Amino acid sequence: ERGYYITRIGPNGPERPRFQDIGIDPPDGWTTNCCAHACFSPDGNTYVSGSRWRGVRVFDFDRCDGRLSNPRYIPLDRDSSSVVGVAISPNNRWLYVALGLSIFQYDLQSKDIATSGIKVAQYDGHTAPLWTTFYQMVLTPNDRIVVSSTNTVYEFTQIINPDDRGPACNVQQHSLTLKTIAQQQLPNFPNFRAG
Repeated sequence: ERGYYITRIGPNGPERPRFQDIGIDPPDGWTTNCCAHACFSPDGNTYVSGSRWRGVRVFDFDRCDGRLSNPRYIPLDRDSSSVVGVAISPNNRWLYVALGLSIFQYDLQSKDIATSGIKVAQYDGHTAPLWTTFYQMVLTPNDRIVVSSTNTVYEFTQIINPDDRGPACNVQQHSLTLKTIAQQQLPNFPNFRAG
């Protein structure tokens, strides 16, 4: 499937869902969404969905009617990871993609987003007690990006300066010590600043 169901939450609650057929079919026809992750930009104008088999899809998003437009595609090396995590910087410019053993940064203002990617982190082999590899990502209220692990661990990774290009974004592996062991999932931080 390459479409999306849209449900507007109006003044009287959820409205009837509608389907929007939009997107880019994967080059070889794979359609599974195994280990998929999605996010919106802080300003609400961009929607990103990523999965190992379908790559990363970037859309413009209309917050008033919920429609997606202007689909763009970032292919991924399927041999590099079984998981994908995505997050967008506070300034709405930089897209981060976690691929298990590495994190890439893409420029959402580039005419060709797919070729703008640079690697900003490579897993360093640390364990706590299992491998602290990279998975789901979330932009936190303090404008950092927290990266969970594919394994059950006591430490997560942080991107300290996600508004900065390249290594200046300051990826600090296993720098967030948790009070309990955790795996994969991150809390949801509603964005009340979108206006």
